[in-house]
Amino acid sequence: MELALTHASGSHRLLLLVRHGKAAPNDSGLSDIERILTETGIHECEQVFAEAKAMKLTIDLMLSSPADRALETAHLFARHLSYPAQKIQVAEWLYTAGSIRPLVSRIRHLGDGANTVAIVGHNPLFNELAAYFIPGFSRSIPPGTVVGIGFKDIAWPDVGKGRGQLAFSLSPSDTTGE
Repeated sequence: MELALTHASGSHRLLLLVRHGKAAPNDSGLSDIERILTETGIHECEQVFAEAKAMKLTIDLMLSSPADRALETAHLFARHLSYPAQKIQVAEWLYTAGSIRPLVSRIRHLGDGANTVAIVGHNPLFNELAAYFIPGFSRSIPPGTVVGIGFKDIAWPDVGKGRGQLAFSLSPSDTTGE
């Protein structure tokens, strides 16, 4: 799959929203933060992340929710993209945020050296964040999906409502033929 945005220069930014894969149900006996990926969730993530690897994506920074299902997803994504697992930064705010406001604020404070940033987390915040940045975005982001949001000629402090574009979206249904 071709990227709709070239992000090789320092003025182009790529934000990857990586929704965790399918997880154990709420009634599994685990607390919400302890819920882990199901075998199906792992398999679907593996397929999607193999496609991301084929796109030759490189990650400068990866942030993950502390929830077990998100951390498992982050480690799978890191392995596929040759990102050192020990560099994954656990961000409590990705689990506790009740709105996109703290996420947008954190994104605006990313350093200049991070042109491609992957954030591994949850819905409904990822749906809302994609709709905030991408004009007309109204899809639901399924588990195990990677949504690339491009910001052309915009530094992180200047990202805002409607300033991004959909660079790509990879989801399990794309890889399984469903």
